[in-house]
Amino acid sequence: MCRCRWKRTGGAAALVAVMACSPGEPARSPGRDTTAAPAPPADAVLGAAWSHDGKRIAVSWLRGRRARVYGVFGPAADSILPTPSRGRPITAGQGSDATWSPDGLWMAFATTRTGNSEIYRVRPDGTGPENLTRSPSNEGEPAYSPDGRSIAFTSDRGGKGPRVYVMRADGRDPHPVAEGLPGADQHDPAWSPDGRVLAFTVLEGADTVIWVDSLSGGGRGRLGKGHEPAWSADGTHVFFTEGDSVFVRPSAGGPATLVVADAREPAAAPRGRWLAFVRGTASASALYLLDLRTKTEVRITS
Repeated sequence: MCRCRWKRTGGAAALVAVMACSPGEPARSPGRDTTAAPAPPADAVLGAAWSHDGKRIAVSWLRGRRARVYGVFGPAADSILPTPSRGRPITAGQGSDATWSPDGLWMAFATTRTGNSEIYRVRPDGTGPENLTRSPSNEGEPAYSPDGRSIAFTSDRGGKGPRVYVMRADGRDPHPVAEGLPGADQHDPAWSPDGRVLAFTVLEGADTVIWVDSLSGGGRGRLGKGHEPAWSADGTHVFFTEGDSVFVRPSAGGPATLVVADAREPAAAPRGRWLAFVRGTASASALYLLDLRTKTEVRITS
């Protein structure tokens, strides 16, 4: 049986489709047309990032075989929700893993336009692209700090698997911040709202585990199994993906609570009421908003 598998490639969050047929595929009758119908083009949301005023959302969106960053509107008010849309393209070429600067003047994202995965920044209207990393290594998953002075990201520089780094917002002074931890790859860096702590995912054997690391020397520790951490607006909780659902647990540690099933890639709105998430398959998915007060869900990409 033939099926479409999806994998991350090149250290970026771009996804590439690979067709694979199992060895036991039954033989077809002679003379029959065995040409398989082409798979429909991918139309999949990969993730989202809120602007700091909560009015705009940057969406990493795979259409066909290329991911780009698109802009959609967030809720104009608690009772005024956006109409589902196809968004407006922001990156001229391939791009994903977008993050907003706190002042709304820049958007950083990962792109393989130069071959390897690099981190660029661009104005929200798509102008003025700048390569921030200029490295032969693979960099991705940028995240602006709440004060806008730094960007956390992942890099495989130094011959290791992906590790969490922090650099200045203009690309200078990149340095690792999560050395000495058990496990292999590190992913998904996310700043606490006060900018004092980074949450990120560590691959430990067959498990993905969320760690928190105080950048001011306050220590580090495991928060629990899961990946794709996203802080609540007040910093008291961390949303995350585990299996095919989104959960939340106290940022100081404690039991996890189910938030929404059949969901992944949580992103909490700055004002605290809304949680963005992705629902669907690797080749066909959309962005949704969950009202954390009423538990109402609404789709905002079409």
